[in-house]
Amino acid sequence: MRIKNHEIHDRINGNLEIQFTDEKLTSFSGLELFNRYFRRIGVRKTITGFFRSAGLGGDYKVPELILTFVTLWLSGGSRLRHIRYIAGDFLVRRIVGVKRIATERTLSRWLARFTPITIDILNQMNAFFVLGTLAALKLRRITLDFDGTVLSTGDEVENAAWGYNPHKRFSKSYYPFLCHVTQTGHFLRVKNRRGSYHDSKGGALKMIADCIREVRAAVGNITIEIRLDSAFFSEKILRFLSQAKVLYAVKMPIWKWTGARDLINQRERWCKAGEDLGFFQTTLTLKKWKMEIPVIIFRKCLTRNNQKPKTFQLDLFDPGDGIYEYQVIVTNQNLTAENALDFYNGRCAMEREIAELKTEYGFANIPTKNFNANSAYQALSILTNSLIKNFQLATDQAALRKRSTSRTGRYSFESLKSLRFKLISRAGRVVNKSGKPVLKMTNEDRVRREFEKILENLTRAAA
Repeated sequence: MRIKNHEIHDRINGNLEIQFTDEKLTSFSGLELFNRYFRRIGVRKTITGFFRSAGLGGDYKVPELILTFVTLWLSGGSRLRHIRYIAGDFLVRRIVGVKRIATERTLSRWLARFTPITIDILNQMNAFFVLGTLAALKLRRITLDFDGTVLSTGDEVENAAWGYNPHKRFSKSYYPFLCHVTQTGHFLRVKNRRGSYHDSKGGALKMIADCIREVRAAVGNITIEIRLDSAFFSEKILRFLSQAKVLYAVKMPIWKWTGARDLINQRERWCKAGEDLGFFQTTLTLKKWKMEIPVIIFRKCLTRNNQKPKTFQLDLFDPGDGIYEYQVIVTNQNLTAENALDFYNGRCAMEREIAELKTEYGFANIPTKNFNANSAYQALSILTNSLIKNFQLATDQAALRKRSTSRTGRYSFESLKSLRFKLISRAGRVVNKSGKPVLKMTNEDRVRREFEKILENLTRAAA
């Protein structure tokens, strides 16, 4: 049925008059959903409990300052100065619980008061929210991925250093180390480091051990899987993983002293693991470390006619010849070779989560020149990410996904960008009705159904 012409077009005769008013208006009506969720799970009480003896209070209480950062990222801000543009919003002040929002100067000075001890408290509080959710989900196994990511900084930022920076080769940087829970997409911990640190250095082993201990303490005797890239191939880490009785998959560099290149060159018959993929399993003796490790060596055919590309150049440290590409996976998993490779490659899902952390949660920004302040800022960023993941799980917004051999996420989450567009950034007005504040919004069917569904789930969860 065709729509009549006068039902489509409207007549615009002039410009709207612009007025600024003191009415209780908001550009972020969806914040009320998060406010109700935070009240239900007792976020303020939890923050107060963790920071009771930290000595970080002042004119503003610690829960108010932490919720200021959470609200900043929920509403789309990414830098401290963006707080100016949301400070007058009624619902922003309501969720933080203040009449006047702290300025960016107040926030940066507060961040500078953090020490390594209070930063660790932030990480412990984040772990509390993450592990509580993992325990409630009653998962059969938990897969932890560890990796570092580069954050470019200015030249005058404390503890910044030149390192491997793929985007800005001559820029100083930080190299924070992250622990990612594959099944739910949470980040369990973050440790900020100088840009010159290698992945396996700078407290990496201690953080791996701490994360395994925390998971076991929270969820009991559960299967834990660890996935690491070739940068973590070191004697101490491999020995620890074996002693910790966890399942692991670690990519091994094909260094000459390992003997892997000789095994590859001597091998005549390869088992088939899939189209263009061959493999063989063996136990490799590392004489330098005096240890034996179980490995699966893969080769992937790159050409169809067994002809080397004309532009191919030999590499002294890689047995690749232009026809086959090789990789070695150290694993104690009882999986077929094809599934073992899928399992290791599943860690790439962490890169997508890190990308969202950088773009939507301000993780890539360097708010101050102080190292501890910037480290606290990163911890607050992953805390906000955890709360939003928990919100989606608690309100049935996260759809369950099919199981796969790659061990990627068990739940499909909306990005914060999508949540902001669908729910949060909705104009509204707060009016008094019979002495009770009421939030009024435009009656859009799809938005109303989404709000009603979430409110119903929150009410059911609170019962």
